[in-house]
Amino acid sequence: MNEKLVIALAGPIASGKTTIGEYFSSKYGFQHLRSSSYLKQKLIQENKEITEFNLQELGKKIVSQIGGAGLSELVLLEYDNTRHLLYDSLRHVEDIYYFKNRFGSRFKLIFLETDSVILKERYQRRVNRDSSEESYNIRLSHPIEREVSLLRENADTVIINNNLLETITQMNGYIQNWTSK
Repeated sequence: MNEKLVIALAGPIASGKTTIGEYFSSKYGFQHLRSSSYLKQKLIQENKEITEFNLQELGKKIVSQIGGAGLSELVLLEYDNTRHLLYDSLRHVEDIYYFKNRFGSRFKLIFLETDSVILKERYQRRVNRDSSEESYNIRLSHPIEREVSLLRENADTVIINNNLLETITQMNGYIQNWTSK
């Protein structure tokens, strides 16, 4: 396959999207683009503190102005089409249509599903942020997270990510299959 694969990850907070993206970037040379990295840059430009709440609020503001696909398009300004891409993370159903229209059959959506107890434990282990149960519940109830579960039914594959090694093994298989076509 000469065309480069474009994989987007979706899933709830702390489902492992960034960890998996970093792994595939270091192991296979995937370009790893994160919507949160774009939002962090915008907060820095606006001299605002980088907090989970501010990231979600800025994302919500941008999406209300130009849509989820518009935010994805801004993040993809950094896309290097000579490399496979792993995009972390889709949050809106309209993003799927944008990616399918832009990348066609090269686009694959992987939804990461994780046991709720494990999600909460992962979130609470994160450093440099308020990882309290209250903070976790506030983040989960934020409007920017509402559509995440709807992405599952539109995914090319759903992977249960309760064990990172098993998830990476599964993803390796999917990627080998998709790149060999």
